[in-house]
Amino acid sequence: MRTNKMFVTGVLGVLLGVQGMAQESSIFSPVRDNALRLPSVPLVSVDPYFSIWSPYNKLSQGSPTHWHNTQKPLNGVVRVDGQAYRFIGQTLQTLAPMADETAWTGRYTTSAPTGTTWTAPDFDDTSWQQGKAAWGGGEITYTNIGTKWEGEGTDIWVRRKVTLDDIDTTASYYATYRHDDTFELYVNGQQVLSTGYTWDISGQTVKVDRALLHEGENVIAAHCKNTTGGAYVDFGLAKDNFRTVTQKSCVVMPTSTYYTFKCGGVDLDVVFTTPLVMDDLELFTTPLTYISYQARSNDGATHDVSVLVETSAAMALKNSSQTAQTRIMSS
Repeated sequence: MRTNKMFVTGVLGVLLGVQGMAQESSIFSPVRDNALRLPSVPLVSVDPYFSIWSPYNKLSQGSPTHWHNTQKPLNGVVRVDGQAYRFIGQTLQTLAPMADETAWTGRYTTSAPTGTTWTAPDFDDTSWQQGKAAWGGGEITYTNIGTKWEGEGTDIWVRRKVTLDDIDTTASYYATYRHDDTFELYVNGQQVLSTGYTWDISGQTVKVDRALLHEGENVIAAHCKNTTGGAYVDFGLAKDNFRTVTQKSCVVMPTSTYYTFKCGGVDLDVVFTTPLVMDDLELFTTPLTYISYQARSNDGATHDVSVLVETSAAMALKNSSQTAQTRIMSS
């Protein structure tokens, strides 16, 4: 078995050290088992300002976030015998971008349509207005607004046509969305999401059954009700080309979080450690989090294994409307 060792440097002056199998195997086992199931799992906990959590049942279910729900992209992929598995975050290929990536237009109305036929692909929406995404207003912080829509107690219905060249039978498909407030999303007439009275413009995803999609023209439709304050609607489509690992365990301890994943013929142990120990003040005040990993054969065979952990400049941003400068640092 061969494991590649790598190091990555985080932004905001924080070093994320990624360590390979050279570590003692004991660091991959918690001192005791902990059955505590947290609503959000700590990954990087340097300080309140640089703090990354996974608010999912599984580490690979979505992008890690700051505690105020802004996405902090941290992606991890392990390649086993040429097959790539994603174990951290959500690395999606955009098929129909939202407004923060590329401007797009759709049909919309603020007058309630009759029934639910407005979600169907063959619905005649030519009487609806045409507008640019995103639809919204009422908040100075809301960006990428192409069509103004605001007012307490108002509703909007939006339809978007998305053309797919083919359907990848090995990929998972996701609808991407931002909304304020109550939001419903449909794909080719079938409802895939109903948020209730919530709002989230940081960007979220919901899995779409591959059987709902087809080659050619597809229709994604949304209904949003602005109860009070700001209003916002934007949505798109993406797919995940990586296989997803099987998460076998997650144990959270005071300074470390321990994960074990099954990736084909290999079990991958991953530990996030922020050494906030009071008996070493120099270490305690150093903004450092380690990501350690080891790969173990689970079938007795020899495997070729490599691990990639990556982030982007978005780690340093509060929202996608902000700009960032990057540079390559050589050791």
